[in-house]
Amino acid sequence: MRNPDYVPRNEAASGSTGGKKAYLDKVIWRYMPDPDEASAALAAGEVDWWEAPPLGFLPKIEQNPALRTLLLDPLGTQGWLQPNHLHPPFNNKKAREALLHMMDQVTYLYLALGQSKYYHPCPAIFPCNSPYATTVGAEPLIKHDLARARQFVKESGYDGRPVVVIHVTDFAGPDAWFGWPNIPQLPKLTTDWLRTTDQTKRKQLAADIQRVALGEVAYVPWGEWLWPTAFRHNVQGVLKFTAPLFWNVVVT
Repeated sequence: MRNPDYVPRNEAASGSTGGKKAYLDKVIWRYMPDPDEASAALAAGEVDWWEAPPLGFLPKIEQNPALRTLLLDPLGTQGWLQPNHLHPPFNNKKAREALLHMMDQVTYLYLALGQSKYYHPCPAIFPCNSPYATTVGAEPLIKHDLARARQFVKESGYDGRPVVVIHVTDFAGPDAWFGWPNIPQLPKLTTDWLRTTDQTKRKQLAADIQRVALGEVAYVPWGEWLWPTAFRHNVQGVLKFTAPLFWNVVVT
C-alpha cells in the first residue's frame, strides 16, 4: 500500500536512485507459475505487467497492439557452465580446459532460449556490451576445437565416471558450496577492480580477472541473452533497472 506520509526527494527518478514518487495506491504482485496462464491474463487485461515472460512468448506479445515490451537491462544475463572443482573429473585442470574448447555457445543458446533475436555468443567474463569486455585468455572459447578438447580429456585421465555440474549459489573458496573453485587471486583482483577509480587500471584489472578465471576455468561462459519485460500500453513510466520498480509508474 502507498504510504501517504512518505515525501520523495525533489529530483527525477533514475533506477533505484533519485526521487521515488509513488503514483499507484497499491501494487498486487501475483505469482503465476504457468506461463500460458500469465500470457492469457496479460492479453485479457487481468494483469497489467508480466515481469519476465519466457522468451518463446515474446513474438506473440509483440504482435498484440495492446501490449509492449521493454528491455530493462541492456547488459543482459550470462549463462555459466559450472564444473565441480572438488571431485573428478573436473578437479583436474585438463578436464576443465576441455570444457572451454568444446563449448559451442550458439548451440547452448539456441537450445536454452530459442529466440536468436535475444541472445548472442560472448567469450568474455564481463558483459560483452560493457567497457570491460575483452578477448584476453578466451581463445579456446573463440576457436571451439573439439579435437583439442578430446586431447585434454585424455590427458586428464578421465575414467568415464559420471560428470557432476553444480548450480551457482555462493562465492569461491573452500567454505562455499561443495566443489566451488578456490582461486585466491580472483577475490583480490575483484576487490582491486571495485576499489580503483582509474578507468585505465580498471580495464587492465578486468583483463587480469578474465585471464585468471579462464586460465583456471573457474566456469565456462555459454553466452549472453536479453530478457525484456512486458506490460499493457496503459502502463507508463517503467524505469530501466535489473529488477521491477514501481515508483514513477502510472496506470492510465
